[in-house]
Amino acid sequence: MANNNKTYVTIHGNLVADPELRTTRDGATYTTFRVAVTSRQFLREENQFVDAETSYYSVTAFGALAVNVLNCAKKGQPVIVHAAQTINEWQTREGETRHEVRLTAEHMGHSLRLGRSEFRKDTRPILDAVAAQQPQVDDRPAEAYDRSEGDDTVASSGPLVPPDEHDAPDEEPAPERAYEVVSASS
Repeated sequence: MANNNKTYVTIHGNLVADPELRTTRDGATYTTFRVAVTSRQFLREENQFVDAETSYYSVTAFGALAVNVLNCAKKGQPVIVHAAQTINEWQTREGETRHEVRLTAEHMGHSLRLGRSEFRKDTRPILDAVAAQQPQVDDRPAEAYDRSEGDDTVASSGPLVPPDEHDAPDEEPAPERAYEVVSASS
């Protein structure tokens, strides 16, 4: 009998880098991203708040959530992620035991504490593409949509590559993604 008990966590932090679209060996697509979480502590003797140690979380999203994260979330933005948590353990070549906390996002959104965000329901072509495992990536800013005309133009991602290693928070930012714009009505 399978163990269906899952541990869920909710984290609030900032994206370390732009989310990345990836693919499994079987061709299924998903999005990965990292979130930096820094708690604040109040020091009575100094009468001020200070940053505590920062924790970094690797997060994976699948399906429509993966495409929406890719389209909407950018490096440095504050996000809230509700996810299933797993802890992976492995041995290094030197025999050291290592642990990694992995999160599989079920919900994600921008933190609205310091800014605003706008919800836009997915169009049918995007939902159909996710179901067919052909993610449609829309790289236009929200202002570029003509909502009065039901603008359904989306962009298609290029070749997908499997993940190599986790991105370190102080690495150079990933190069800008290039997309070919296609019409959803074609």
